[in-house]
Amino acid sequence: MASDPTNREAFIKSSIKAAKEGKFDGLDLQWIYPSSQDQMKDFESVLIGWHSAAVEDAKDYHTQQLILVAAVSNLPDVHHNIQYPIDTIIQTLDWVNLFSYDFYTPTSSVKFTGPSSALYNPKTDSLSVNFGIESWIKCYPNLPSQRIVFGIPFHGWAWKLADRLQHDVFSEADGAAIGHDISSNGQNLLLQY
Repeated sequence: MASDPTNREAFIKSSIKAAKEGKFDGLDLQWIYPSSQDQMKDFESVLIGWHSAAVEDAKDYHTQQLILVAAVSNLPDVHHNIQYPIDTIIQTLDWVNLFSYDFYTPTSSVKFTGPSSALYNPKTDSLSVNFGIESWIKCYPNLPSQRIVFGIPFHGWAWKLADRLQHDVFSEADGAAIGHDISSNGQNLLLQY
């Protein structure tokens, strides 16, 4: 969608239309993650077009301009030194939401448990909310820190422990735990509660 100007324009128009019809205050772009320089340029093109369309829509209909937000990687270097177009982000978005969760999951960390969304990581700063925010501030000093938001997940992960008596963070594990209370069925139980 983003690499083709016609498709990109259709996406931008339809997203703004959907937000207005749904009486939303804004839109949050979730692109996990632009993984090449070309994709990052396409991401930038979406932001520029999206912002222009939101400004134009507000002027044409004498309404409040839609809030525009993008969810971004917890670390500013997305993939092999591919960085976000920060000047465009500053000019077009109201804030960024850091993906500050799922640092450790039973599929990414099969042999050891880990903090899924630690504010501070007890072993390393590379996978924590604090490290992500500090990295964004350090890498992009022109981005006001008030425009960096981190999400708090409403989910968790469970591992099958190698030794049930060893249940600290980073305990040995044997993949994901199995059971109805900790699977997608668990969500239904939670919602019933």
